[in-house]
Amino acid sequence: MSRLQAMMIVTALLAATGAVLAQGAVTATVHQSGLIEVADGAPLAMIDLNAHGPSWQHAPQEDAMGQVSDLPGGDGVRVTGTLPIPNTEDGAIDFTQSVHELADGLRIEYELTMTRRMSLNGLQLSINLPVARYAGGEVMIRRSHDDPDIAGLPEETTEGRTQLWRGDGASIEVAGETPDAVTIELRASTDVVVQDLRQWESEVFEIRFPAIMEDPPREVRAGDRFHLDLTITFAGPVTLQAG
Repeated sequence: MSRLQAMMIVTALLAATGAVLAQGAVTATVHQSGLIEVADGAPLAMIDLNAHGPSWQHAPQEDAMGQVSDLPGGDGVRVTGTLPIPNTEDGAIDFTQSVHELADGLRIEYELTMTRRMSLNGLQLSINLPVARYAGGEVMIRRSHDDPDIAGLPEETTEGRTQLWRGDGASIEVAGETPDAVTIELRASTDVVVQDLRQWESEVFEIRFPAIMEDPPREVRAGDRFHLDLTITFAGPVTLQAG
């Protein structure tokens, strides 16, 4: 083998290795609204603080008005903003969202304050996973005192069946031990809802962590506070950026 041939083989191997590493790299983009989009060249997950006003009128985080700044210490970003709530008289939720970069994921904390008295059917953090990527897979929900539960993510939607699983969970693993793996760790066991949102014309599976999920709606008062936090990790190294 000539030196030129050897160099060509080494170059090809380095290029192939670089392509594999690039495919495993994950980017988490924090938008001005606080919405976080995670991708590894294709959409992987969307992390969305959202709410439902009276009559289940949805308030997605992309409607929030926020400002992004660096966290002290430089390990992440902070978003301070306001999420307007529909079907209320100018009701809104003020939030401070801290996103810390980890080697393979993110640690996210939310401090929420109600701006006025209003009714809420829902207040939740949602991890939305693309159907195109996760259909046919499974969600493992680990519980504090019981054996893990498994929720299947169906290939095809079934009319009238949107809620796939509900109960208490301490950690959630989706597509475990694959390049698509997503693991969510909670500080304490909390309510978890797994849903198929295709009947609402949204091509995602939702892992929902509800602070409020009630019908009739719950009355909240000005100054009421909520705290949400979790750690979410992926199969590859994560780079955090502001969008």
